[in-house]
Amino acid sequence: MFCAYRYLSVVVTVRNARPTAPVGCLSICLSQRLSTCPSFALLSVQVNNSFLENPNGSASVVPSPKGTVLLISPWNYPIGLCLKPLVAILAAGNTVVMKPSEVSSNSASAIKRLVEKYLDPAAVRVILGGVAETTALLREKFAHIVYTGNGDVARIISQAAAKHLTPLTLEVSK
Repeated sequence: MFCAYRYLSVVVTVRNARPTAPVGCLSICLSQRLSTCPSFALLSVQVNNSFLENPNGSASVVPSPKGTVLLISPWNYPIGLCLKPLVAILAAGNTVVMKPSEVSSNSASAIKRLVEKYLDPAAVRVILGGVAETTALLREKFAHIVYTGNGDVARIISQAAAKHLTPLTLEVSK
């Protein structure tokens, strides 16, 4: 149920509550209530042991930042596929290292210039460059990696992420 959401880490803690419906139904209700979250939010759910024991309980949603996220965006929709995930990543309280595609160099330069002008450099960094720069970034340890683009490159990114056991979100084409 929650795997359809990406990038935003949220912990749902249920304390001292007895479900009035099966736990599967609770998941559906939570996802409907959280429909105001960005459609690209990754939710992790934590339920207390006392959840099944006490009929008078409460539930809460707590934002849980992951850390520094590497965002690698594609060339074919460079502004939208770079800025839309950026908003969700920052909203979750994470910091971001962005790597726009070198193929759309004018868009990448504009993104770098505008991010440096309007956003906190302690929260967002933009790295320009090609394969060498991306390879160097992938050697570093990140809390999460987000990649949109080619399936062949996604395999390389997956291998690099596996070396650090880094979770990743891939949106790939053929």
